[in-house]
Amino acid sequence: TSNGFDGEVRAYHGATNALITSTSIGPCPGAFDVDATANLVYVTRQCAGGGAPLGVDPLYVLNGANLAVAGNNLGTGGVVSYPLVNSRTGRVYVRQSTGITVFGPSPTFTHLGQLAGAIQAGNPSANRLYVQSGSDLRALDGDAPVELHGDLRRRRGRDGRDPQDERDGERRGLHRQVAEDEAA
Repeated sequence: TSNGFDGEVRAYHGATNALITSTSIGPCPGAFDVDATANLVYVTRQCAGGGAPLGVDPLYVLNGANLAVAGNNLGTGGVVSYPLVNSRTGRVYVRQSTGITVFGPSPTFTHLGQLAGAIQAGNPSANRLYVQSGSDLRALDGDAPVELHGDLRRRRGRDGRDPQDERDGERRGLHRQVAEDEAA
């Protein structure tokens, strides 16, 4: 947890709620995500400019054992919202005001690029990321964020019919017509 404007991130014992350790990363620590595999804690911070590569609100990466800073002041390029880590690849996806900033795994946390949309969830077992863009939900490959599936919802037209069903019906009708022509 954090104590807000004072900039302290704190770790508490799960059974006793006793403070174990804390570290200061600057004002306004915010959302967290944890990579239990690598024992790293990813923390976004607002209220101040970030460093390289992109400035604006930064991401910090902390060692889960002692809260030592492992990744310092990584600029995200926008007003940060939350991080989401893929424990399978070690990549972290930071939702910010202009999209998603992607950082590589420990120990360098190299900036890997930007993605459009808002990261909604990840599935490390399947190595999938789920990104919302407008009213569309897309599935992306976690190794190289390329689109695996377009909109995951079945779209219906204004009349309530599914356009995919209509295209399938047209194909079936075309095949039937070809078969009738060949038989004649």
